[in-house]
Amino acid sequence: MIQDASLMRDRLGYSLFRDSNIVAPRAMHAKLLINGQLEGLFIAVEQIDGRFTRARFGEGGEGNVYKESWVTMRSESQYVNALETNSDAPVVTGMLDFQRAVSTSASATEQFVDREYMMRYVAVDRVIVNDDGALHFYCDVDSPNYLGTSHNFYWYEAKDIARFWLIPWDLDLSFDATPWVRVQPAWTAQAACTCVPPAMYDAQTPPSCDPMVKHFLTWRDDYERQVDKFISGPLSDQRVQVKLNAWSEQIKPFVKEAAGVRRSPSESEWQTGLAQLRSKIASARANRGLVY
Repeated sequence: MIQDASLMRDRLGYSLFRDSNIVAPRAMHAKLLINGQLEGLFIAVEQIDGRFTRARFGEGGEGNVYKESWVTMRSESQYVNALETNSDAPVVTGMLDFQRAVSTSASATEQFVDREYMMRYVAVDRVIVNDDGALHFYCDVDSPNYLGTSHNFYWYEAKDIARFWLIPWDLDLSFDATPWVRVQPAWTAQAACTCVPPAMYDAQTPPSCDPMVKHFLTWRDDYERQVDKFISGPLSDQRVQVKLNAWSEQIKPFVKEAAGVRRSPSESEWQTGLAQLRSKIASARANRGLVY
């Protein structure tokens, strides 16, 4: 949580995804000592692996887990290298079929994903301004026609049916934590499909240029409905404040104890960061995400 003085973004973000019926890991704060030496206050996040999927997916959870493998890659070896499960006898034909469907049409893509689930995911992701996640397409300015790749997500592929589920990861920069990590332009904005040179932001291609995101845009009405449900439900002021207040009381003694250890925030820095987070949440709620 080194870039998050509030020490809350990861835990809150995962909680909001879970409250929106998105498969996401559990997370909690943890005081870490090594040989009795205090190392600081950390976030302990459940790993995305076979045990995780077996606990979450009713079809058994024995399918493939891929880390950071967006469906624009065409090489079998790329998907094999991304496997977190079943890597001893890798079979990635399902992911290759998924990739071909995405390159074909929205209706073909819908044979591989649950449309409502995907729009819930995008709604939470965009409203909490998870700008270091699946919809931020980093690119190489030396290759201006390169669409770019995103990170901080997993795919789970069901074992016996052609179905894929997106799982969020690494939410410490959510709620507009830093000005230099930002999806630019907005995911819905049409723009030239080139690698935008870095200014304040890292080089990236507009999300609307990505084949999968293009299909998301045809489901825009579903997305807007999910945003409404998220803002009035999991992100409502009452529900969020209950969490933040409870967690703040829980970790306050340990924030004091760890102040200054390995760049841990002081109590006053933490309180300032927490106030800023509350303000970012209010803005996200009022503006349906980031104001562009």
